[in-house]
Amino acid sequence: MLYDITLSEKTQLQELETVIKKNIQGFILTGNALAEIRDSRLYRQEYHTFEDYCKYEWDMGKSYSNMLILSSDVVENLKQNGHQGGHSETQQNKMNANSADINPSEIKILPANERQARPLTRLNPERQVEAWLKVIEAADGGRISAALVARIVQAVQDNKTDKEIAKIKERIDTESIYTRSFKVGFQSFLDVVCEARDKDWKENSKKAVIKHIDELKKLIIED
Repeated sequence: MLYDITLSEKTQLQELETVIKKNIQGFILTGNALAEIRDSRLYRQEYHTFEDYCKYEWDMGKSYSNMLILSSDVVENLKQNGHQGGHSETQQNKMNANSADINPSEIKILPANERQARPLTRLNPERQVEAWLKVIEAADGGRISAALVARIVQAVQDNKTDKEIAKIKERIDTESIYTRSFKVGFQSFLDVVCEARDKDWKENSKKAVIKHIDELKKLIIED
């Protein structure tokens, strides 16, 4: 069922659509406009769903429209944490080149395009800031590429995982409720799983390992 929208909502929709038309390559404004259209359901007079609206009005798939929104959220998060910009990529690189002695946390640089922001969407807001600072530092006056951001994000994710695994190992090793044989066996299992992960699961199936762990968990609970 379609719904009528008020005159003010129609005006709001037209203004937001103008933003999208003018900034179809400007992912921040486009993502923000799409988010507002979605959240306020301004599409409801012509379309049943936001997905249909994006598809037929902008030839934009659900995953891409969602990614634009998430990427714009990343930039807003970086802005709120002291990162201000709006510079073009060329301008940003010039700033980097002229700021070799400035601490990365003081450089006001934001992702120049959606592809740079996309990998950061996999992290929580705090980790996004951490990763972006590492990106600026790693670029060291050079070009910030989407590939560089993706590598830094993966490193941040792995670092967090390694810390959590280390905590598990420490608890197993120090708590007296486990026998020595259990500690040795459990830590050996963790080591094997970590090794498989470090090899990007090329020699073992991540999906199968998770499946078997779940099966084992059910057996223990049902015992």
